[in-house]
Amino acid sequence: MKCVILTGMSGAGKSTAAKMLEDMGYYCVDNLPIPLLPGFMEIISDGTTEVEKVVLGIDIRGGENLKKLPGFLDDFSERGIPYTVLFLDAADEVLVKRYKETRRNHPLAGGERIMEGIIKEALAAADAARVRGKAITPFLLAKVKELTGGESFAANVQLALNNARCAARIAKALCEL
Repeated sequence: MKCVILTGMSGAGKSTAAKMLEDMGYYCVDNLPIPLLPGFMEIISDGTTEVEKVVLGIDIRGGENLKKLPGFLDDFSERGIPYTVLFLDAADEVLVKRYKETRRNHPLAGGERIMEGIIKEALAAADAARVRGKAITPFLLAKVKELTGGESFAANVQLALNNARCAARIAKALCEL
């Protein structure tokens, strides 16, 4: 069995890639709730189905459950279930342009500007890539610099505000221990 976890930045072309993989004979499931992933993988890997190639579209729409994905993937490896992660990205200017052209909101932007949504997605990408500790800030700053073509002051302000909110949540959680 071949399994591809298709993920990446919103607007990077996941839907197009899924359609192409479907044309290549893959069974495609988009936005499968992450808690259902272990059961789904068990069913398709037990040899009782005719599914030999599967694509699972998993992205930021998974919300808080996205944090469970690395643990599930570790479990798949331990159980001998093979998978490949295909992370799609595009130049940040292209992502912003796609959202402006389609007039769609970024999935995480809510009522905010596109930039805030992209910063939230970059944070989720850092979490999914297991970027931790001191490595998070350089990771995010590099992403923001790339995103803004060096014109990153306003984005850095937003990033600093986000870091302050995160620090406040951590402080509150520590006080509740």
